[in-house]
Amino acid sequence: MASGQDSVIDETVDITKTNEADNDRFAMVLVVAAQRSDADRVWHDIEQDRQKVLAGNVSGGLLEAIAEHSFNPEVVRELLADPAFAQG
Repeated sequence: MASGQDSVIDETVDITKTNEADNDRFAMVLVVAAQRSDADRVWHDIEQDRQKVLAGNVSGGLLEAIAEHSFNPEVVRELLADPAFAQG
């Protein structure tokens, strides 16, 4: 069962899958969510539906900004293996 915090993170990432607002602002919202809550959950939610988050325009810089708030070594490995990060 998801906690209230997980639910808020899921909803935050879901909002980025719409065309309702400026993608740059939502990218910052994702970084703040990672910083202030559960960076691993933010990372997982983005990776789970990557082509819909920010219309598929997830930059290496955004991934790095989210991953730097995680203490999970798996997130670091996924970041380093991510083609968007390699291009950034």
